[in-house]
Amino acid sequence: MILSIALVLMTASADPGADLSSLHIRVDARRLQTGEFVYRDSSKGKVLGESSIGIRMDQQDSTYRFSAQTIGYADQHWESVATPTLSPVSARLTFGKGPDRPTAFDLHYAQGKVTGFALSRHSSEPRTQLPVNASIDSNTVDQRIDWATVMAFDLRKGSRFSFNVYDAATGSSEVHAQVSPRRRIDVPAGTFPVFAVTYTVKKSTGAERYIVYVTEKLPRFMVREDFPDGTISELVKRQ
Repeated sequence: MILSIALVLMTASADPGADLSSLHIRVDARRLQTGEFVYRDSSKGKVLGESSIGIRMDQQDSTYRFSAQTIGYADQHWESVATPTLSPVSARLTFGKGPDRPTAFDLHYAQGKVTGFALSRHSSEPRTQLPVNASIDSNTVDQRIDWATVMAFDLRKGSRFSFNVYDAATGSSEVHAQVSPRRRIDVPAGTFPVFAVTYTVKKSTGAERYIVYVTEKLPRFMVREDFPDGTISELVKRQ
C-alpha cells in the first residue's frame, strides 16, 4: 500500500546520449497527486482497520515526502523521502504506540549506497540494532514507495517496465510491472476510471504480487491496492 521538479523527463531529442532505460528518466513525481489519503483495509470481507498515506513536496529542496500509518491491526508508521525522480534519500519505520515506539529501521541513501541500521527480526533473540551498509543499483527506489513508483511512469495499456527496490530485511529485489486496459472501479470514495498495474517483487524470500488501481487522470492517486496476503486497501477519502 501508500512525489517543482528540477529534473524533468528527458527525451532522446533533448539529450541524444541519454540512457532511456534508466528508471529515474522514465518516472516523474509530478504525475502524483499530493495530499492525504485514507484507506479502509479488509481481508475476506472483514474490515481490519484503516491506513493513511501522505504525499508532500518540500518547497525548500523539492524532495517528495511520503508517509503512511496503519491503525487498528498493525500499528506502524513509516516515512520515505525521495527526489523528484524517486531516487531514494531516506526511509524510517516505527511500530507500536506512544512517543517511545521502537524504530524498526532507519536508512539513508547516497551515491549508490544505503547505510543505517535495522532491528534484528529473530523472535528467539532480543531485538538488537544491526548495521546496514550495502550497494544498490542505480534503478533502485525505496521499497516503501514501490506503489508510487509504478504510478509515476507514463502508463499506457499493455506497457511493461522494471526497476529495483531495496528493503533492509530482504535487500535488493527486481520488480516487473504490466499495465492492464482502462476500467472503472467502485470504492467507498466513489467511482473512478483507472489503470490496473500488476507488479511482482522478486524477493529473496519469494515472489510477491501486488495490484494497484490508479486514476487515469493526472495527477494520479491510488484508488485501491491488492496485497499478496489477500488484504485489500480501498480509498475512503482524500484531502
